[in-house]
Amino acid sequence: MIDTGGAWVLPYNAALPSRLAAEAPGRLVLDLGETLLSTEAIARLSAQHRGWRAAGWVLSYAAGRSVTRGALVVALHQAGDTDTVVVASVAQAAAALSAGQRRLPDALDGLSVVGVSPSARPSTWQTRTLAVGFNWVSSLQRGYKTPFLETMLRTYGVDGMPQLGPALESVLAELDATEGELCAQVLASFASLGKGCPFCAYGHLYAADLLHFEATGELCPIDPAEMPEARAWVDDEVRAWATARLTGPVWGPIAPKVARLQALHCGAVVPSASDALLQRLLWTWTLISECSLQTPISSAPPLHPRMARARRLQRAYRAARVRARVA
Repeated sequence: MIDTGGAWVLPYNAALPSRLAAEAPGRLVLDLGETLLSTEAIARLSAQHRGWRAAGWVLSYAAGRSVTRGALVVALHQAGDTDTVVVASVAQAAAALSAGQRRLPDALDGLSVVGVSPSARPSTWQTRTLAVGFNWVSSLQRGYKTPFLETMLRTYGVDGMPQLGPALESVLAELDATEGELCAQVLASFASLGKGCPFCAYGHLYAADLLHFEATGELCPIDPAEMPEARAWVDDEVRAWATARLTGPVWGPIAPKVARLQALHCGAVVPSASDALLQRLLWTWTLISECSLQTPISSAPPLHPRMARARRLQRAYRAARVRARVA
């Protein structure tokens, strides 16, 4: 074990359960490094985590790939835990334990959302019925449905969604107003990518690509279809890839903002006052990805109301993308 500020650090491996059984419970960072988790491993870790918490361990998790962070959130949610923190580095995980941070409650506090008690609640006829109704309204208002809406209703409560929904929308509206639609969609895509969410990473970059294609007839240098694959890369690879690809007069000015967002997410920089909006964006996707990750979908509609309805533009764009992929 490595002692980091009063918290022990251990790699997550096959020997871990017997090791913990021989130790007195305390604060523990589990480091998955660059490990990839299979479906079977997620289920096994979920059961182990439930047992460790019951035994008195106070845990946090670190993983260097966003797909693994997403898998950890799935495992913890399945274990009924919405508090344990999942981050990118051991230093972040140790700091989270020291500060008593909690995964969803802290994100809600960061967005000043009150009256919402997150929990991994079971599905009920009420949540299923409401999800159908809300998605029908969403398809009329936004042009697309949210496939994980029922999970959001279960996680944040039927009574909590009226408080949470406007808070999430206000962050995206402020990002639009501050950075412009194109940059806002790219930042939303990379925020969700860092959390391991393929649905939102794809859907927001798809929206950005459509906005740019509508204005110029040109394509984004990153194909939205690459985003789900990028989740499996280590964080340094993702940062280098984004910087190398987002170049030129349109995308070049966006690249440093994406880099700053990634640095904040990975704990590579100390947040400043100018990072407040980016930090709220990360909290937003902590709350959204908690639910989207429970319904694994690697493609999505363009997550932008006008672009979602622009069927003719989408057809022209898809044809252009096919030509670009062949070339």
